[in-house]
Amino acid sequence: MPGRISIRMVMAVSLVLVPLLSFAADENVLLILPFDVHSEEDMSQFKQGIPGQFQEQLQREGINVLDLALTQRVLSYLSIETIGEEEAKQAAEFLEAPYGMYGSLSFVGNVASLDATLVSTKESRPSIRLFAQGKGVEDVPKLVRELSPKIVMYVFGNRRVTELDVEGNKRIEKEAILAVVVTKKGSLFSLENTNNDIKAIYEMGYFEDVRVRKEQLDEGLKLIFEVKENPTIVEVKYVGLDEIKESDAEDAFNVKAYSILNENKLKAGMESLKELYRKDGYLKAEISYKVEPVKEGEVLVVVDVKEGEKIYIRKISFTGNNAFAADDLKEVMDTSEKGILYWLFKTGKLEMPKLENDLENLSSFYQNHGYIRVKVGRPDIKIEDDGIYITIPIEEGPQYRFGQVKLEGDFIKPEEELRALLTSKEGEVYSREQVRADVLALRETYNNEGYAFPDVDPIQDTNDEKLLVNINYHIKKNNIIRFERINVGGNIKTRDKVVRRELVVFEQGLFSAKGLRKSSQNLQRLDFFENVDINTSQGSSEDTLILQVDVTEKKTGNLAVGAGFSSNEGIVTNFEIQERNFMGYGQRLGLSGQIGGKSSQFSIKLTEPWLFDIPLETTVGLFKLEREYDDFTKDSWGGSLSAKYPLYRAWDVDVWGTYQFESADVTDVDEDASILIRDQVGHHTTSAVTTGLRRDTRNQVFLTTEGSDNWISVEYAGGPLGGSSGFVKYILNSGWYFPFVWDTSFFTRGRIGYIQRSEGEELLLYEKFYLGGLNNLRGFQVRKVSPRDPITGDRIGGDKFVFFNLEFRFPIIKEAAIYGIGFFDVGNVYPDDETYDFTNLRRSVGGGIRWYSPLGPLRLEWGYNLAPESDESTSVWDFTIGYGF
Repeated sequence: MPGRISIRMVMAVSLVLVPLLSFAADENVLLILPFDVHSEEDMSQFKQGIPGQFQEQLQREGINVLDLALTQRVLSYLSIETIGEEEAKQAAEFLEAPYGMYGSLSFVGNVASLDATLVSTKESRPSIRLFAQGKGVEDVPKLVRELSPKIVMYVFGNRRVTELDVEGNKRIEKEAILAVVVTKKGSLFSLENTNNDIKAIYEMGYFEDVRVRKEQLDEGLKLIFEVKENPTIVEVKYVGLDEIKESDAEDAFNVKAYSILNENKLKAGMESLKELYRKDGYLKAEISYKVEPVKEGEVLVVVDVKEGEKIYIRKISFTGNNAFAADDLKEVMDTSEKGILYWLFKTGKLEMPKLENDLENLSSFYQNHGYIRVKVGRPDIKIEDDGIYITIPIEEGPQYRFGQVKLEGDFIKPEEELRALLTSKEGEVYSREQVRADVLALRETYNNEGYAFPDVDPIQDTNDEKLLVNINYHIKKNNIIRFERINVGGNIKTRDKVVRRELVVFEQGLFSAKGLRKSSQNLQRLDFFENVDINTSQGSSEDTLILQVDVTEKKTGNLAVGAGFSSNEGIVTNFEIQERNFMGYGQRLGLSGQIGGKSSQFSIKLTEPWLFDIPLETTVGLFKLEREYDDFTKDSWGGSLSAKYPLYRAWDVDVWGTYQFESADVTDVDEDASILIRDQVGHHTTSAVTTGLRRDTRNQVFLTTEGSDNWISVEYAGGPLGGSSGFVKYILNSGWYFPFVWDTSFFTRGRIGYIQRSEGEELLLYEKFYLGGLNNLRGFQVRKVSPRDPITGDRIGGDKFVFFNLEFRFPIIKEAAIYGIGFFDVGNVYPDDETYDFTNLRRSVGGGIRWYSPLGPLRLEWGYNLAPESDESTSVWDFTIGYGF
């Protein structure tokens, strides 16, 4: 009958149905007939709408739904007006569709009922009726979705997977296994998918056998993956380790005892261990492993290592390098030949990622010297018995120069000002880095004027005949941007205003890249936060941004107890109790003490960095000090009040002032000491005001490599301020740090001072100047450079001093922050009846070590006195460590 119906259908319905007959061979074809709609209102749109919604849902599940327009023609052809079970079967048989569906949608009050009947043209499949109910028109799509899975189940029947399970797994979680399979609950059973699932489980590496078993359930299929786990590794044994620590080998191999044997992990571990040896220079190291059974379900993994000899880079050479010598090119590379101090500087090792990066460095080096057509080839690496030989081929090509350098587009400043920012000049050797620097300089200039997103396009035109590269910097400024709002987040303890007052950008203010960088630096310098993240997002309009400042707070309280040693003080113990962010207001409160062989001091300080909500840093402090000098002992106490204000924040210039009162007792004077020293015995008070300017741009306080520290101070004591000492003291300091090659740097400093006794008042000896020691003239003992009493020879201090330091600093072990220094120091102290004499300077040379150790900054320095006096040592060691724990 199907053959006769098919011929009759083709004749009756004509060629419009021919493309659809290809569905007839499919077992999952469904004919959906129009649904009857029962409602007091006109709901006729659902007559075809319901079949359309079913079609959309069911086709996603793999059911082929015949064209709905075709269905209407068939009903007309068959003269079917009222659709029931027989009529649905008749229409389905006519189109040779295995399944048909009809039904109705009814609205009674606020209740929507959806009925659907599924019929099969196969005599073995009975019809089923489905029903769903909801509220009103808005629930109709929900009712369609509710019935669709039941329709899918009817069409596909027992071919759908309704349950997945795993058997035989002991240590690997069931969920981890099922996560890698393609077959999922509710999907159709597929032999191809199942085979892929078995393969995927095998590839996990934990199983020696995987099988699948099917169980037929009433509602569908249940698939059970039967697995047999690999045995357990009871021990990983390493054989042949000599140059590599076993703990390092274990970390690299990363296969642990009592884990499940996994061939994938064993192979990966072997490669990782090989890489560890390669990085350490053992390029011929051979790594293998074997698995030995111990007992049922347990194995031993033996890792066999044949280390071989350590091989270093013996020679790096180049071919085709005519413009630059090999030594110049080697300086560009991180990869280096084995040197004399290879064991210290870790030279001579071949690391392929580093060598790959060196090829890029060489290419950039050439392009920054005008060779824009350079080609740096793959290196030829030969491993010989005596070392590694690397040859890098280079095709330099001709050298290009800058041709015309133009600016065009939107100018926010006169062209000559913008042109002054450019480093690329006509006629000079072309440099890609210079072009990049020019782009960044132009962008930053626009950024700092509120243009957050300027486009700077360096359009390059290469003239190969004249070997010129013409550059046209095309600038499009785009919109000027303002900060609509600034949000602060992450601060739990710290008050919002403490964060906001460090920002140099403001709400409704212009965008400034420089301002954002400076704001981030200011917040980092507070030392309140582990992280400071500053991000922007689009505001309410195209020309506004929202600034989000997120901070992560860290502990700001500190209780420290430390011990150390100083060549001058001997053993030193100290303690400090400090809170850097008192009550979240950014105030610093500290109590500290230090006891050494010749001195003891205690102090308490409170600092308010923003007095009256302006950047006026104010500190009030009390102190107690006792110090034993060579000829007397000074026991004093006092207090101070100081203030500092950023006079010009853009240049980091501060103005500061301090009032200090000191009450001191001088005792323990030797009977044969200078009369000037014996006259100091007794009680003294000093009331003084100091003011000064300072500009400090050092990148860090210890192990500084760049920046400068310049300051001038004037101290006035006595007079209307009272006290038993009256003087004016002037000091000028200038220190500069210059980075040099290979992480080295130079430091030069000069300091000059002068003190003038006020008329009719006393100038105490301990207020005068002395030199010697780590902080000024090395090679001389502390306070041993001073004018002397002509009768006793005692050092009595001077009225003026000058000294200069020149240092060269170089890394010894950079990763451990250990640096070496060489220095040359000159200086002297002069009495009041002499002037500065730069031909009469004490001189010393020497060297030492600086280390930021776990106990604090360490300085070990040896100075040689170039012209020692009769009672002076020819050299002096100075050592200090542990001031701070």
